[in-house]
Amino acid sequence: MLLLLVNGRIYNTLAGSLDDGHRERLDGLLDRKDDGPHTWLGWLRLPPGKPNSRHVLAHIDRLEKLRALRLPNGVERLVHQNLLLKIAREGAQMTAADLAKFETQRRYATMVALVVEAIATVTDEIIGLHDLVIIRSLPTPQHRS
Repeated sequence: MLLLLVNGRIYNTLAGSLDDGHRERLDGLLDRKDDGPHTWLGWLRLPPGKPNSRHVLAHIDRLEKLRALRLPNGVERLVHQNLLLKIAREGAQMTAADLAKFETQRRYATMVALVVEAIATVTDEIIGLHDLVIIRSLPTPQHRS
């Protein structure tokens, strides 16, 4: 019972920071992307792929989509980082249809946690891809015998 109360407060804290525009943009993540096989949320979760410039650009597109959600500044600091990560991990195991069935506050809180975590993850992946592209473009050293 106590856990439900604590989770409810966390969900209310995260979701309570959102305005109608934030909610509308987050709901849009549950829609299908260009009539394709993925929802916007599913597309944002795609792995980076092989290290090449095309995949770096695709990941930059994902980061731009995440930033375009314009979540409130500092929303990631409203709850402890471990709690935010826990919510994001739980949400990552859900499909868009599952998330859509959540109670309103839980859905928005989970989506906020997913977006915050995705921004960090995609940023790290872009840096990693970039580094690998650069390393692969360098000439290989000649071995001396």
